[in-house]
Amino acid sequence: PCVQPGPSVLPCSQSLPSPSLACEPAPPTRILILFGSQTGNAETIADMIHERLTSDGYPTNVGPLNNFGKLKWREYPLVVIVTSTHGEGDFPDNATLFHRFIRQKGHPEDLLEGMCYAVLALGDTNYSRFCNAGRTVDRRLEELGARRLFARGDADDAMGLEGVVEPWKDGLLKTIAQQFSLAKEEEISGLVLEKQLDNSVRSNSVSSASTAMEKLLSETDGVVVRSKVHEWRVLTTEMASAEVIHLTVAVDEGLKWTPGAAISILPSNSEENVRRLLELLNVNGSDLFLPPEAIASGSIFPTSPIYSRIKFPITNYDVLTHVAALRVYGKSIMNILQVNAKNPAEASIIKAFTQQNQEWKKFLDEHISLISLLERFPSSRPPFRHLIEHLTPLQPRFYSIASSCEAHPGKLSIAYKVKDGGLCTSWLRSLCRQASGSQQTPVEIPLQLRVTHEFKMPADPSTPMILIGPGTGVSPFIGFLQQREYQMKLMAEEVLQRKLAEHDEFPDEVRRRFGEVHLFFGCRTSDTDYLFRNELERYNTNGTLTALHVAFSQEPSDGLWYGGSYVQDKLQGCATHLANLILNHNAYVFVCGDAESMAKDVQRVLTDVIEEYRLWTTKEAADYLER
Repeated sequence: PCVQPGPSVLPCSQSLPSPSLACEPAPPTRILILFGSQTGNAETIADMIHERLTSDGYPTNVGPLNNFGKLKWREYPLVVIVTSTHGEGDFPDNATLFHRFIRQKGHPEDLLEGMCYAVLALGDTNYSRFCNAGRTVDRRLEELGARRLFARGDADDAMGLEGVVEPWKDGLLKTIAQQFSLAKEEEISGLVLEKQLDNSVRSNSVSSASTAMEKLLSETDGVVVRSKVHEWRVLTTEMASAEVIHLTVAVDEGLKWTPGAAISILPSNSEENVRRLLELLNVNGSDLFLPPEAIASGSIFPTSPIYSRIKFPITNYDVLTHVAALRVYGKSIMNILQVNAKNPAEASIIKAFTQQNQEWKKFLDEHISLISLLERFPSSRPPFRHLIEHLTPLQPRFYSIASSCEAHPGKLSIAYKVKDGGLCTSWLRSLCRQASGSQQTPVEIPLQLRVTHEFKMPADPSTPMILIGPGTGVSPFIGFLQQREYQMKLMAEEVLQRKLAEHDEFPDEVRRRFGEVHLFFGCRTSDTDYLFRNELERYNTNGTLTALHVAFSQEPSDGLWYGGSYVQDKLQGCATHLANLILNHNAYVFVCGDAESMAKDVQRVLTDVIEEYRLWTTKEAADYLER
C-alpha cells in the first residue's frame, strides 16, 4: 500500500510540497487517468498528463469519469483524477455516474485496497463550495481503502489555474518516476495498437460543423437540436463598452425546456484564421487528413484526444475549422515548435520562455494563438499532423436560455456579449450577419439542450422569487418572466372571461395568487447597456414583476435609488422586506452573472440581511442561505 505522511491537501495558495511517499516495490503495469469536465479544462489537463506519461514510457489510458466501469478502473494500480466543480458544488455531467457510485454507503471499506491515486481539483473561489467535486472524490477514495500517492491540488480559476496545475503536474510526474518503474515496450505497443484499432472503426462520413457537434455531444447527456437563425438584434448602443446580441433561433415546436435551462454550442474557427494557418504551414486544405493508423500518416501521437472528435474521411481544412482549437493551452505545442526550429536562437527563446512560470502564465492569459506563434518563430514549421495532434479539441460554450417554450413555442433565445478575441461570440455574430445578408439563406446552428436540476422556478407559483442578474446575467430571468407572464395571462383570461391585450395589466385578484417577484438588474448607464429595457418595464407595469430594481454604476448619483450604485446596494436598500420573504415565505433566491465581481458581494449582503433580521451569527445566516 501507499503511505502518505503529512497533509493530504495542496491548497491553491501553497507551493508544492516535496513528496516523501513510498509504495510497495511492485510497479504498476498501467496508469488510468479519469477526468470530470464541464467546459473542457479538466479534459485538456488530463490529456496533457496522459501524453506526458505515454511519452515517458508508461502505458496509460484516459477517459471521462462516467466510463470508470467500462475502463475497468479497479484493475489499475494507479488512478489519476482531474475534475472540475460545476455550478454550486455539482459534479460535471460526465462525472455524475461516478459520483453516484462512490457515494453509495454499502461499499466495503477495503473496496479499493491496493489502488494508489492522485486528485487534481479545479474550482472557483467566487463560488461557495470551492473544488467540491475534487475534494469529495479525494476523501471518498481514501475512505474506500485506496491510498493517496500525491497531495491533492486545488486550482482556482479566479486566480488562474496554471499557478497550481503546472507545479502539481510536475510534482506528480516526478513522484511517479520515483515510485514506479517504466513499463515494457511491448505493453506500450499493445496499448497503441488497441487505440489504433478503435480509431479504424470510425464512421466514414465527411466532417462538418454539425457532425463535429453531434460527435461531441453524443458523448454527454442532453438533447442535440438543429436550429436556424430566426432573428437577432443588438441590445446595446454604440457607446457601450461591449456589444450584446439577442439571438432567437427556430427549433421544433415540440421541443420543451424549463426556464433556467441552458444550451451548449460548439463554435467553428474563422475562415480567415484557417486559411492563414494553412498558408503558414504550406499545407493544402483540400488534402485528406488521414487516420493515425494509416501508414502514410506520420503520426507521433496516435492516442491524441483530437482523434476522438474526428469522423473520417476529413480534409485538413475541416480539421482546422471544426475540430482543433487554435489557441495554445499547454507546453506540448511549444516543445514541438522548439524541436522543429531551424534557427538555434529561436529554439533557445522558446525553451527559456516555457521555463519561466510567470511569463508562461502571462502568455496563457493573453490567449496566444498558434498563428501568432508561427509568425513569431518563422524558422519553426513542424509537420502539420504533429501540430494537430498536440492541439486541444474545440470545446462547447454554454449560454442560458432567455425564453419560455410555453410562451413562444418553437423559438429559443439567448443573449451574449461579443468579446474581443472571443471565438464563439464572434462566430455567432458572423452567423447572424450571414442570416441578414442579401441571399438570406437559412443559417443552421447545431446546439445541445442542457437540463437543469436546481436553477428552475419553484413548482408552487405562490412562492416568491428574488432574481439577481446584472449584465447578461439577466438572460435566464427573461425566460422566468416570460413563463410567469404566460401563467398569469392564462389565469387572468379565465377570471375575466376574455382575451387580454398585450399591454393590459393583470387584475389584483390574479396578482394575489402569485408570489412576489423582485428583479435586481445592474448595468453601466440607462442609455448604453440597459438590456431588455422595454420588456422589463412592461413586466413591471403589467404586474408580472412586483418590483424592478435597476442599478446604474456609471451615472451621477443623488442617492442610493438614483443611480451610481450596484445590485448589492439595491439589495441593501430593501433588506428588511427581502429578509421577510426569504425567512417567512421561503422565497427562492437566484443569482446569475459575473461571479468574480458580483457574486461574493451579493452573498455577503444577503448573509448580513438574514443575520440582522434574525439576530443570528454570520455562520448561521450563511448556512441558512446554503440550504
